[in-house]
Amino acid sequence: MSSSVEYRDGIDCVWLAADRLGNVGAFVTGGEGPIPSSALHGADLDPPLEEALASLPKIAAARQLVEYKNPSSFVAMAERGIYTFDWRDVHRSNAESTGRYELVCAPYTPLKVEALPRELNAIAVATSMASVAFHEGGSVGVAE
Repeated sequence: MSSSVEYRDGIDCVWLAADRLGNVGAFVTGGEGPIPSSALHGADLDPPLEEALASLPKIAAARQLVEYKNPSSFVAMAERGIYTFDWRDVHRSNAESTGRYELVCAPYTPLKVEALPRELNAIAVATSMASVAFHEGGSVGVAE
């Protein structure tokens, strides 16, 4: 799905995807991470995507997999059943970069894409990752 919304480098934002099992993943760009064009159609959501996700009810305890000074936004998404990935390359040199989003927080009870409100469901389904299962952990490349 294409979009007229442009992603600007340096602006930290979140985009959604669904994995092959119908689980929801949120990807935090750090202002640098790539975003599939299919995920951009949620960029003009009102309220913004981050606020819409924050308004979802908490359904799960979360496992924090990476230490952060302030992990609250990652934990909050995982408490809503969303696997949360971060573009950690923003803090690395080119030689150390992975070129992949890394799982930083996981829910004990995953949210299924069909349980999302209609507008959020459409955003996540637009970027389905048929070869990925978020619960397997690790990292995800945008090409997947």
